[in-house]
Amino acid sequence: MVFCGIPDREGVPHVLHGMLKSLSVTAAPAPAAKTPPADLALTLADFSFELSSPVKAGARTIRIVNKGGQAHEVVIVKLAPGASAADFLDAFRPGVAFSAAGKPIGGLSGLDPGGEGFVRADFAPGRYALICFLPDLITRGPHFARGMLLDFDVR
Repeated sequence: MVFCGIPDREGVPHVLHGMLKSLSVTAAPAPAAKTPPADLALTLADFSFELSSPVKAGARTIRIVNKGGQAHEVVIVKLAPGASAADFLDAFRPGVAFSAAGKPIGGLSGLDPGGEGFVRADFAPGRYALICFLPDLITRGPHFARGMLLDFDVR
């Protein structure tokens, strides 16, 4: 199953509006592709992000590894000048129709503990954020509420 856990303007996750789909997984017809070369690594933990090095401007391949005990995701947000991840999150609070604080440019969702994946993104110089919207297994609140968000600069 695939679903969206990001909340709407009223704070209701999209999955509760029907944004989910079941799927069937079959055996791959050929060997999996080779691991792409990565420009940097991003480690996900309970509840933090750690970049292996500063992100430089340009097209980048990021190797993402979940070393946490829960599934995590990373949503990459290009922030508006002077904005932060917290400002961007205001768009997901009840009663807020739109936030000019930034826009998502990519990411990876639902990475199980021990899993890895790759994301390719084109970074222009500026301010960015990494955010995990998945719900905590204990508190049921979003991971970003437990500190799983990170602001960073690209030069």
